[in-house]
Amino acid sequence: SPDGATVTNLTALENVQVDLPAEGDIPARRIRSASLRAAGAAGQGLQNAVFEGGVDFTETRPATGKTAALDRHAESARLIVDTKPGLGPLERADFRGKVRFVDGELTAQAPRALYAIDRDMLDLSPSDGDAGIGPLLNNRQLTVQARNIHLAPSTQKLTADTDVRSTIKPQKAAPGPAPGGRSSAVPPSQTHVPGIL
Repeated sequence: SPDGATVTNLTALENVQVDLPAEGDIPARRIRSASLRAAGAAGQGLQNAVFEGGVDFTETRPATGKTAALDRHAESARLIVDTKPGLGPLERADFRGKVRFVDGELTAQAPRALYAIDRDMLDLSPSDGDAGIGPLLNNRQLTVQARNIHLAPSTQKLTADTDVRSTIKPQKAAPGPAPGGRSSAVPPSQTHVPGIL
């Protein structure tokens, strides 16, 4: 920038890796891609970045006290991020093209996934010009397909609208020992189905 101290444009090519360190409860984040173009205003520094080509995004945080461990992973063809000034903590991540988001036993896929980090919300939707199946969400308990799926990653609460199709998977209790020490199959009466409202 004119002050000679603030970086306002950045281009990186081939084997790009950006590491954003953890701060307090904010997890560490790593973004890998084939290219990066970042820009920002004078006096503010870099605040918007576009990653393209085999985007690989991770969020990690070890368990500490009341804070649970975190290990999220996402892949896409392109990623547009907005950060606090100076390429600081992420505020929003817009994944485009063949998006796949994995958080523990939960897997989500869509042509587009908008991750509003400050609101803890992942919005899965179709997107003109972006490839990919879905929106589709799958975990141990259910599978949901819809035009739009809204998920809170931290609590796994979700809403879906338009052409919603869901499959609830029966949950079986672990088999217990049968008389004589032999293992027995779970009787139908012990099959649990998650409730849905």
